[in-house]
Amino acid sequence: DLPSLSPAFGAPIDMLVGSELGHVCAHVGSKSLEEVLQSPGDDYALETGLFLASQLCSGVATLEALGVAHGDHSPTNIRYDVVAGVPRLWLIDLDNANLGPGLPPPGAVGQVLYMAPELRIPFERKQPVPAPTIYSDRFALMAIVHELLLLRPLVQADDAQRFFASMTSDCFPGDPLLTRGPTAATGGLPQSALDANLLNTFRRAFAAPTPEERPSAADWVTVLNKSLLTGLFECSRCSGQTVIEATKTRCPYCVRDYPHQL
Repeated sequence: DLPSLSPAFGAPIDMLVGSELGHVCAHVGSKSLEEVLQSPGDDYALETGLFLASQLCSGVATLEALGVAHGDHSPTNIRYDVVAGVPRLWLIDLDNANLGPGLPPPGAVGQVLYMAPELRIPFERKQPVPAPTIYSDRFALMAIVHELLLLRPLVQADDAQRFFASMTSDCFPGDPLLTRGPTAATGGLPQSALDANLLNTFRRAFAAPTPEERPSAADWVTVLNKSLLTGLFECSRCSGQTVIEATKTRCPYCVRDYPHQL
């Protein structure tokens, strides 16, 4: 009974009306997360992304604890709504879940934009692709967390060769330590608006020697909640939000010096 274990799940309720069996879904009026990310609205800020990402990772942590791989993490399989003024997410479409040994394997391997390298490489080479696991789910989860926080994908998919190389690399794409990285002017929010703990968790997800060593959903919950508790600073000039860190001296959005230390 997943809904009783985490508020990130909301299964349909069976109802019998006369002799007709039907289902009532509480989230039928909600949007897909994909719609929200494409048109987030002026009130969507970094704080919103941190809050939503924490909800999502909490739900996935429940699946991990049960040894269940969702197998098809993507924004199209996440619903979004605002309930009593609070933004909420729900995980749906567990029909491709890998429930463990001895049970039928999932019929698909997830969506191309969110595939882990161990699935992507054989898929691209037209070789047999292993079933999704909680460890390949961790890669897909990381990619969605990036979109929730920064409102853009890890890598643009317009260049297939570059996309494949970046998504199978051991380097976090656009890492501020390696490059100046994209700015808000090129779409989405700048990675340097995040704090060291979040950036290091993204790096760990790419540099993990094995899939099993990727940050777990519970690891993400811890880091995301710590950033929320640390607090965010809003630039008085451009209103861009950044996670508070004493090392930050200039706004990552308008690239102007802060008037005081954070």
